[in-house]
Amino acid sequence: MLQHFFASGDIQEDFYLQYTYATLPVDLALWKINPRRVPDWWPKLSSGVNPTLIQVRLEQTIENLIERPNENLLLFAEGAIPPAEGWNGSEALYSFSLIGFAYSVVGSQIPTAEEVAEEIIDIPASVALIPSKVSHPFNFLDNYHNFYPIRTNPRHISDLVVYPLIVRMRGLTISLWQFFRDYHTFVLLEPDIQKELSAKLGGNSYIYEKDGTEVAFICDWLEGLKERNDSDLPLPHGQWLEIDETFLESLLASKGLRLGYLLKTTYKYKQYKYSDVESLNHYRLINVSG
Repeated sequence: MLQHFFASGDIQEDFYLQYTYATLPVDLALWKINPRRVPDWWPKLSSGVNPTLIQVRLEQTIENLIERPNENLLLFAEGAIPPAEGWNGSEALYSFSLIGFAYSVVGSQIPTAEEVAEEIIDIPASVALIPSKVSHPFNFLDNYHNFYPIRTNPRHISDLVVYPLIVRMRGLTISLWQFFRDYHTFVLLEPDIQKELSAKLGGNSYIYEKDGTEVAFICDWLEGLKERNDSDLPLPHGQWLEIDETFLESLLASKGLRLGYLLKTTYKYKQYKYSDVESLNHYRLINVSG
């Protein structure tokens, strides 16, 4: 059908290519990145959590992840929070997103965390490919010099000006063979940051380098998938992005910006066994002040 409409001149080439490529069930570059297991430092529920509360009790607070003693800084992390008793026989109900961003303040009206979330979570910055402009359209990550930015401009939210540091990947293929990577859309560094860097696949990570030295990497983890996962509940999957702290501090200082975070925690539940899944969300701004 697509071939017929394209041959008759009724649809443009990029439209034709985009929808043709969407029939491929996996992005070949992502297929080469092997998920790890959940890292030891990932947030975990403590035993005895009251399942009716969104303010859950964790073995360590998510905010502590930003202060891990490491040369790298955790710039982004999202995914399921493992149950206290482990994955066997237990559904993942809690999940979180921790998103770093650069910001400046131009007045006294600091927005709420929910208002910031509307701008950077509900309508995220992302990058796409123009199909006819790239030679390897099924390998999204190999085309980092040809990313097309979408909503990567600064966001003015009250008197807070937010500059995205990470973007979501808008691939051309579907993720039928790796549907967990559609559930948590793969993240990348913002295109302006990437301009002075090279990127490569590293077995179980996507690595950014500057002059041959690693400055950032992206990984994800997977703790197994059942034959049928409840699509409304979090998958046992997560991803994170770490960046060299000195590199990031230099970048922010050159632009007169500060580093802040938005933390979103989500608790999903069913009131009755066959009722729809409902969500409770909690938002916090971290390291953001006037």
